[in-house]
Amino acid sequence: MYKRQERKSAQEQTQFRKAYFEGLVDNMPDAIAIFDDTGRITEINSRFTGMFGHSEKEALGKNISDLVGPPDRLEEAHAYRRRITSGEIVDVETVRMAKDGSLIDVSLRSAPVIVDHHRIGHFVIYRDISPRKKAEMERSRLESQLQQSRKMEAIATLAGGIAHQFNNALTAIIGNIAVSYTHLTLPTNREV
Repeated sequence: MYKRQERKSAQEQTQFRKAYFEGLVDNMPDAIAIFDDTGRITEINSRFTGMFGHSEKEALGKNISDLVGPPDRLEEAHAYRRRITSGEIVDVETVRMAKDGSLIDVSLRSAPVIVDHHRIGHFVIYRDISPRKKAEMERSRLESQLQQSRKMEAIATLAGGIAHQFNNALTAIIGNIAVSYTHLTLPTNREV
Protein backbone atom coordinates (compact mmCIF):
# COMPACT_ATOMS: atom_id res chain seq x y z
CA MET A 1 0.00 0.00 0.00
CA TYR A 2 2.79 2.40 0.97
CA LYS A 3 4.65 1.68 -2.30
CA ARG A 4 1.48 2.43 -4.27
CA GLN A 5 1.09 5.81 -2.54
CA GLU A 6 4.73 6.57 -3.09
CA ARG A 7 4.43 5.72 -6.78
CA LYS A 8 1.26 7.81 -7.10
CA SER A 9 2.97 10.75 -5.41
CA ALA A 10 5.99 10.41 -7.71
CA GLN A 11 3.69 10.31 -10.76
CA GLU A 12 1.82 13.42 -9.59
CA GLN A 13 5.12 15.20 -8.97
CA THR A 14 6.35 14.20 -12.44
CA GLN A 15 3.10 15.40 -14.03
CA PHE A 16 3.35 18.69 -12.11
CA ARG A 17 6.96 19.22 -13.21
CA LYS A 18 6.03 18.40 -16.81
CA ALA A 19 3.11 20.87 -16.72
CA TYR A 20 5.32 23.45 -15.01
CA PHE A 21 8.01 23.26 -17.69
CA GLU A 22 5.48 23.17 -20.52
CA GLY A 23 3.85 26.30 -19.05
CA LEU A 24 7.24 27.93 -18.63
CA VAL A 25 8.27 27.23 -22.23
CA ASP A 26 4.88 28.18 -23.65
CA ASN A 27 4.84 31.52 -21.82
CA MET A 28 8.38 32.55 -22.74
CA PRO A 29 8.57 35.90 -24.55
CA ASP A 30 10.77 34.30 -27.23
CA ALA A 31 9.87 31.78 -29.94
CA ILE A 32 11.05 28.27 -29.10
CA ALA A 33 11.17 25.15 -31.25
CA ILE A 34 12.46 21.70 -30.35
CA PHE A 35 13.67 19.47 -33.17
CA ASP A 36 15.40 16.14 -33.71
CA ASP A 37 18.76 15.34 -35.33
CA THR A 38 17.27 15.59 -38.83
CA GLY A 39 15.88 19.07 -38.09
CA ARG A 40 12.27 17.84 -37.86
CA ILE A 41 10.26 20.00 -35.43
CA THR A 42 8.78 18.07 -32.52
CA GLU A 43 7.47 20.96 -30.40
CA ILE A 44 6.93 24.72 -30.60
CA ASN A 45 5.66 27.27 -28.13
CA SER A 46 2.85 29.77 -28.72
CA ARG A 47 5.33 32.61 -29.29
CA PHE A 48 6.77 30.65 -32.25
CA THR A 49 3.29 30.66 -33.77
CA GLY A 50 2.94 34.37 -32.99
CA MET A 51 6.33 35.32 -34.44
CA PHE A 52 6.38 33.15 -37.55
CA GLY A 53 2.66 32.65 -38.22
CA HIS A 54 2.82 28.85 -38.49
CA SER A 55 0.28 26.92 -36.44
CA GLU A 56 1.46 23.95 -34.40
CA LYS A 57 -0.12 21.63 -36.97
CA GLU A 58 1.74 23.38 -39.82
CA ALA A 59 5.10 23.35 -37.99
CA LEU A 60 5.27 19.91 -36.40
CA GLY A 61 7.18 17.44 -38.52
CA LYS A 62 8.60 20.14 -40.82
CA ASN A 63 12.31 20.84 -41.15
CA ILE A 64 13.15 23.88 -39.00
CA SER A 65 15.59 25.30 -41.58
CA ASP A 66 13.14 24.99 -44.46
CA LEU A 67 10.22 26.35 -42.43
CA VAL A 68 11.76 29.65 -41.27
CA GLY A 69 14.92 30.02 -43.36
CA PRO A 70 14.57 32.68 -46.09
CA PRO A 71 15.25 31.27 -49.59
CA ASP A 72 18.39 33.38 -50.00
CA ARG A 73 19.68 32.20 -46.59
CA LEU A 74 18.68 28.55 -46.78
CA GLU A 75 22.26 27.32 -46.95
CA GLU A 76 23.08 29.37 -43.85
CA ALA A 77 20.03 27.93 -42.03
CA HIS A 78 21.05 24.36 -42.91
CA ALA A 79 24.63 25.08 -41.80
CA TYR A 80 23.40 26.33 -38.40
CA ARG A 81 21.21 23.22 -38.04
CA ARG A 82 24.18 20.95 -38.85
CA ARG A 83 26.30 22.77 -36.26
CA ILE A 84 23.54 22.41 -33.68
CA THR A 85 22.91 18.71 -34.36
CA SER A 86 26.65 18.06 -34.06
CA GLY A 87 26.33 19.24 -30.44
CA GLU A 88 27.60 22.79 -30.89
CA ILE A 89 25.94 25.67 -29.08
CA VAL A 90 25.03 28.35 -31.61
CA ASP A 91 24.46 32.00 -30.68
CA VAL A 92 24.14 34.31 -33.71
CA GLU A 93 22.13 37.18 -35.12
CA THR A 94 20.49 36.45 -38.45
CA VAL A 95 17.29 36.85 -40.43
CA ARG A 96 14.40 34.40 -40.53
CA MET A 97 11.16 34.41 -42.51
CA ALA A 98 7.56 34.35 -41.33
CA LYS A 99 4.82 32.42 -43.11
CA ASP A 100 3.69 35.60 -44.92
CA GLY A 101 7.19 36.09 -46.36
CA SER A 102 8.17 38.98 -44.09
CA LEU A 103 11.73 38.93 -42.81
CA ILE A 104 12.47 39.12 -39.09
CA ASP A 105 15.84 40.06 -37.58
CA VAL A 106 16.44 37.51 -34.83
CA SER A 107 18.93 36.51 -32.22
CA LEU A 108 19.17 32.73 -32.62
CA ARG A 109 20.36 30.61 -29.71
CA SER A 110 20.41 26.87 -29.89
CA ALA A 111 21.81 23.90 -28.03
CA PRO A 112 21.15 20.21 -27.46
CA VAL A 113 18.41 19.03 -25.09
CA ILE A 114 20.06 16.64 -22.64
CA VAL A 115 18.05 14.32 -20.37
CA ASP A 116 19.82 11.77 -18.13
CA HIS A 117 23.08 12.37 -20.01
CA HIS A 118 21.44 11.54 -23.35
CA ARG A 119 20.79 14.01 -26.15
CA ILE A 120 17.10 13.73 -27.00
CA GLY A 121 16.88 16.64 -29.39
CA HIS A 122 17.77 20.28 -29.80
CA PHE A 123 16.12 23.56 -28.98
CA VAL A 124 16.30 26.88 -30.73
CA ILE A 125 15.23 30.19 -29.25
CA TYR A 126 14.42 33.08 -31.57
CA ARG A 127 14.32 36.59 -30.12
CA ASP A 128 12.91 39.29 -32.38
CA ILE A 129 15.58 42.01 -32.56
CA SER A 130 13.93 43.94 -35.42
CA PRO A 131 13.22 47.05 -33.29
CA ARG A 132 16.87 47.19 -32.20
CA LYS A 133 18.11 46.69 -35.77
CA LYS A 134 15.79 49.46 -37.03
CA ALA A 135 17.03 51.78 -34.26
CA GLU A 136 20.66 50.98 -35.19
CA MET A 137 19.95 51.73 -38.86
CA GLU A 138 18.25 55.01 -37.94
CA ARG A 139 21.17 55.97 -35.68
CA SER A 140 23.60 55.13 -38.47
CA ARG A 141 21.57 57.21 -40.93
CA LEU A 142 21.50 60.16 -38.52
CA GLU A 143 25.25 59.87 -37.87
CA SER A 144 25.84 59.87 -41.62
CA GLN A 145 23.68 62.98 -42.01
CA LEU A 146 25.57 64.66 -39.16
CA GLN A 147 28.93 63.83 -40.79
CA GLN A 148 27.66 65.17 -44.11
CA SER A 149 26.45 68.34 -42.36
CA ARG A 150 29.84 68.79 -40.69
CA LYS A 151 31.61 68.33 -44.04
CA MET A 152 29.35 70.95 -45.63
CA GLU A 153 30.00 73.30 -42.71
CA ALA A 154 33.76 72.82 -43.10
CA ILE A 155 33.51 73.44 -46.85
CA ALA A 156 31.46 76.58 -46.22
CA THR A 157 34.03 77.84 -43.68
CA LEU A 158 36.86 77.08 -46.12
CA ALA A 159 35.02 78.78 -48.99
CA GLY A 160 34.29 81.79 -46.78
CA GLY A 161 37.98 82.06 -45.85
CA ILE A 162 39.06 81.77 -49.49
CA ALA A 163 36.49 84.37 -50.54
CA HIS A 164 37.71 86.72 -47.79
CA GLN A 165 41.35 86.32 -48.89
CA PHE A 166 40.39 86.73 -52.54
CA ASN A 167 38.41 89.87 -51.62
CA ASN A 168 41.43 91.29 -49.77
CA ALA A 169 43.68 90.59 -52.77
CA LEU A 170 41.16 92.18 -55.16
CA THR A 171 40.85 95.24 -52.95
CA ALA A 172 44.62 95.70 -53.04
CA ILE A 173 44.71 95.21 -56.83
CA ILE A 174 41.83 97.62 -57.41
CA GLY A 175 43.45 100.14 -55.06
CA ASN A 176 46.75 99.90 -56.96
CA ILE A 177 44.95 100.28 -60.27
CA ALA A 178 43.16 103.36 -58.99
CA VAL A 179 46.41 104.93 -57.80
CA SER A 180 48.13 104.10 -61.07
CA TYR A 181 45.22 105.47 -63.05
CA THR A 182 45.36 108.85 -61.36
CA HIS A 183 49.08 109.13 -62.16
CA LEU A 184 48.59 108.44 -65.82
CA THR A 185 48.40 111.42 -67.97
CA LEU A 186 45.92 111.10 -70.64
CA PRO A 187 46.23 113.11 -73.78
CA THR A 188 43.75 115.92 -74.03
CA ASN A 189 41.94 117.04 -77.15
CA ARG A 190 44.24 119.99 -77.52
CA GLU A 191 47.29 117.89 -77.86
CA VAL A 192 45.80 115.77 -80.53
